[in-house]
Amino acid sequence: MFSYWQKSVWFQKTDVAIIGSGIVGLSAAIHLKIKNPALKVTLFEKGFLPAGGTSKNAGFATFGSISEISDDLSHHNSEAVFSLANNRIRGLYALRNLLSDNLIRYEASGGYEIFKTEEEYSFYSEKIVEINTLFEEYTGLKNVYSIPDENADYFGFNNTAGLIFNQYEGLLNSGNLIKALLEKARSFGVEIFNGFELSRFESDSNGVDLFFKTPDVQIQSSKLLLCTNGFTGQILSGLDVNPARGLVLVTSPIENLKLKGGFHHNKGYDYFREIDGRVLLGGGRNLDIEGETTTEESINPQIHSYLVSLLREVILPDSPFTIEYEWTGVMGVGKTKKPIVENIQPHVFCAVRMGGMGVALGTLTGAEAADLILSRN
Repeated sequence: MFSYWQKSVWFQKTDVAIIGSGIVGLSAAIHLKIKNPALKVTLFEKGFLPAGGTSKNAGFATFGSISEISDDLSHHNSEAVFSLANNRIRGLYALRNLLSDNLIRYEASGGYEIFKTEEEYSFYSEKIVEINTLFEEYTGLKNVYSIPDENADYFGFNNTAGLIFNQYEGLLNSGNLIKALLEKARSFGVEIFNGFELSRFESDSNGVDLFFKTPDVQIQSSKLLLCTNGFTGQILSGLDVNPARGLVLVTSPIENLKLKGGFHHNKGYDYFREIDGRVLLGGGRNLDIEGETTTEESINPQIHSYLVSLLREVILPDSPFTIEYEWTGVMGVGKTKKPIVENIQPHVFCAVRMGGMGVALGTLTGAEAADLILSRN
């Protein structure tokens, strides 16, 4: 229950209310204040800390492994695939320009994809020239993929036929990223409220009424922006965006760990890296797509077992380890990987469906949503 003082000072009508304090919501808020400093921008987050994928991802600044890009090309035309890839590249540049590399601990490390059979390694190796040519045509980046000097033995891998290198990929610290975005938003005067879970909203010609479940309070806003990604279906139906839960494990420290850079496997469904002398490994969602179409935080035992086996049999075959951290994060996916940035109702906007590439797409998507809001009276 709020007092008169609390309601009269903190919960007056706002110009733009944003739901979700992940990379998209915070980027949108910052962009709105840069373009129009007089706007009152208020951001509401249901968690004590940001609850979505931004603070629970694996910290990959990536725009696609060669098998993922190849798989996308088998389902979509080249323009659609590389337009999205180009937006990922532009989004990463926008993020790094907004926040310093030092703040987010960005490393231009490059990335590897590992292949377990000679057949698949040969198949994708033969596609390097073709896909590099398309990348250069659509994005300007030259020689994205190559056969690296390092081999599987160099990293200590087992049951691995070969590697393909992406020279432009990088890594960052997701905790530092969200902290820096929060500090940047507050420096522009964005008001941020944690522990506010939106229950529903009602829009009319005058604006939007927001009704919160926790706490039980109603707030008015001239415009509303939903940046709820995989959680969007809890408050809005009809959009092609579904939750996609992802599991991440972090091992105990490993002596003489040789990993450097980001690693992908299985068309991007599996991914791993070094962090503070440990192995961070995530993925396996493709083993149970239906079961992982959920916002629940529980861990799928089938996927957990698969990831531990991947560690034991491929990544760390000669090193004992224990799992010291494990968590799940929720992504937003749909029939296509292109984000949805739309004016969906009078005064109501959304910027959702990052397709598991929120780090790469989030800053650009948030700015696009902010520009859309500013273009509508």
